[in-house]
Formats: sequence, structure tokens, C-alpha cells
Amino acid sequence: MRGFLIVLLWLAGSAGAGSVYKCEDANGNPVFTQTPCSDDAEVLDMDDAQKVASLDMSPVAVRARDSHQCRKDSADIKRQFADSRQSINREMRQTRYNISRSTNNVAGASWSGGLEAKLGSLTVALEENRSDERRALSEHKDDCRDRAIALAD
Repeated sequence: MRGFLIVLLWLAGSAGAGSVYKCEDANGNPVFTQTPCSDDAEVLDMDDAQKVASLDMSPVAVRARDSHQCRKDSADIKRQFADSRQSINREMRQTRYNISRSTNNVAGASWSGGLEAKLGSLTVALEENRSDERRALSEHKDDCRDRAIALAD
């Protein structure tokens, strides 16, 4: 947030009689420039820009924002691993189906052996996915805790 305020103050100070334009980036975050970044850019006059830049978030607000971001990031990590698990599970279902259809003849029996090996590797991949998710969430939780401790100081 302080970086945002510094940039906004710099824009306000260096703009002279010009204007500051407020737009949104692809993630919905505010972007302030000296040139219009889109047709729907909001024009801020210098007094407004300096008022916004002079606002400072309270420590409680900073901690709340950081806590919210940590929860959001945790959900993103879970979603990413869940998507990967879903893909592995889909492939496992298809492989099991193929195994059930492969036992009709001699050629199918040899194909079945390869499918069993594939199923085994998919099972290992699924377990690795779960383990990686637990590790990533644990590391993220530690990072969030460290940031909370740093903010408390």
C-alpha cells in the first residue's frame, strides 16, 4: 500500500497542471497514470490525488487486508491442486474402463498389462499431488504467519 501511495504522490507532484487517470488492470486493481489507459478512465484532479495519497491504512486494516489475501491465496492453491487431481482422476477412470474392456482376448490381455502399469503411475501421481498440496499449503501458512508477526512489530 505504501508503494501505491508513493507512486500516487509522485504522479500528483510531477503532473504539474496535468491530470491523473485511474483505471483497472486485468485483475481489477487500480492503476494510476498520467495518460488515459482506456476510454473509461476516471480523471482525478491533483487535489483528489493528493487526498488519496495522504490516506494511510491503519495497522488493523493492513493486517485484515493481509489476512484476507492469505485466505484467498490458500484457496487458489487448493483450487490449483484440485484441478490437477480432477484431471488425474479423469484419466484413471478412463484407464479403468479400458482395463475392463481389454480382457476379452489375448491381445487385450497384453494391453491390459500396460494399462495396469499406467494406472499404477497415475495412483502415484495422485498421491504426489496430495503431498505437494499439503507442503505448499504448509509453506504458505508459514509465510502468512511470518507476515502477520512482521506486521505486529
